[in-house]
Amino acid sequence: MEWVGTTKNKYQYLRRGDLTPEAKGWYELLKRSILGTVNNSEVNKKRAIMLYCIIMGGEVKVHEIIASDIQRIAEKNSAEGWLHYPSTIMRLCMKAKVPMEDENPTWLNPGMPITFERMMIVTKAQQSRRPQRRRRREEPREEEESQEEQEEHQQFQPHNNMDMTQMQGAIESLSQQYTVLQERQEEYHSQYKKHQQRQEELQLRIMSQQRDFESKFLVI
Repeated sequence: MEWVGTTKNKYQYLRRGDLTPEAKGWYELLKRSILGTVNNSEVNKKRAIMLYCIIMGGEVKVHEIIASDIQRIAEKNSAEGWLHYPSTIMRLCMKAKVPMEDENPTWLNPGMPITFERMMIVTKAQQSRRPQRRRRREEPREEEESQEEQEEHQQFQPHNNMDMTQMQGAIESLSQQYTVLQERQEEYHSQYKKHQQRQEELQLRIMSQQRDFESKFLVI
C-alpha cells in the first residue's frame, strides 16, 4: 500500500482499493458515521490517520469529532454541500422536541451494506500494485497456504477497542451533552422569568404604596 501524491505533497491520499479487507470495513464505518465523505476511491491523510488509530486500538473521541464537524457544516455557506450525520441530527432534534416542517419526509436509500464480499473485492489494477510476494499464494504449496490462512484469520480478528457498542455510546454521550445544555438553558430561562416576575411585583407594591401615600397626605 503506497501513498499517492505529488512532488510538493508526497502523502496526499491512499487508494481505498489498496486497503486490507479489515481496513476497508473500518473505513466504510468511518466515512459514514465519523468523518463523512462521498469519495469512495480516495482516503485522505486525515481519515487515513484516524483509520490507523482505530485499527491499532487507539483512543478516538467520536462524540467530539462529530460535534465539531456538525458545527463546521452548519457554518458552511454552500448550497451544494452534503449534510452528514442525518440520523444523529434527527435524534438530537427529536430529543430537543424540535418541530418538523415535513411530517412525511422522503427517505433516501441507506446505501450499500458493509459485507464481507464487498471488502474482499480486488480489481486487476489493485492486484498489479500489490507486492510480488503476495502473488506466491497461487503456488500449490500446502505449507504456504496453511500459513496464509493463519495470517488471514489473524487479520480479520475483531478489535474490541472501538466496536459498534462504543460507537453507540459515543453518540449517546453527544446526545446527553446536548440535552444537558438544553436543560441548563431552560433552567436559566425559568430563573429569568421568575426574576422578572418578582421585579414586576415589587414595582406594583411601590406604585400601590405611592397611591396610598397620596390619598392620605395629599388630599386637599
